[in-house]
Amino acid sequence: MEIRYKKFRNSLSSVNAGPGSNGLWGDPDNNMNYSSENSTNPTALQNYFLPKAVKLPITTTPTGSEQDTGFDLPANALVLGAFVEVTVAEATGTTKTIDVGLLSSESGGDADGFLDGVSVAALGAYQGGLVSGAVTLGAFFRETVTDSGAATLNARKPHNTSAVTARSVTYTVGSANFAEFRGNIVLIFVEI
Repeated sequence: MEIRYKKFRNSLSSVNAGPGSNGLWGDPDNNMNYSSENSTNPTALQNYFLPKAVKLPITTTPTGSEQDTGFDLPANALVLGAFVEVTVAEATGTTKTIDVGLLSSESGGDADGFLDGVSVAALGAYQGGLVSGAVTLGAFFRETVTDSGAATLNARKPHNTSAVTARSVTYTVGSANFAEFRGNIVLIFVEI
């Protein structure tokens, strides 16, 4: 499989070439132009939902209160996932966890809506989980399902940003005495 790179709207996009009437995956109508560096058909990619990832660095010691990252999600998007990349593990803080969500003072905001109590005590990349008794996946990403026998379980789902007014991505650490932690919040979403 060949990967072709194409400049589009001041960003680098890639399209996997493969079987099909014109050799491109997902382009049955042959309406995408790859003949020059800049597309002559600027609406060609608008019909394709290309996932985006945003990396939000945490470069100062968190305070323990909700902190705005300065990044706002688009009004019409599906947030598919979130994780925290720990580049410097927290050793001092009493509760070595982080919550990631949307600004709680905005309508529909939830400070732990994406991640809820994810450990930052070791290096690595961590996403929320649905393990019984230790659910760290935020409420925006889960739905509680009850079966006919009244048993309940949590199911994973994307977050639709048009469902709430809140857009500002925030994080909150577990205690106010953090000293070492540094890392990144990564959100994966598709604009619709």
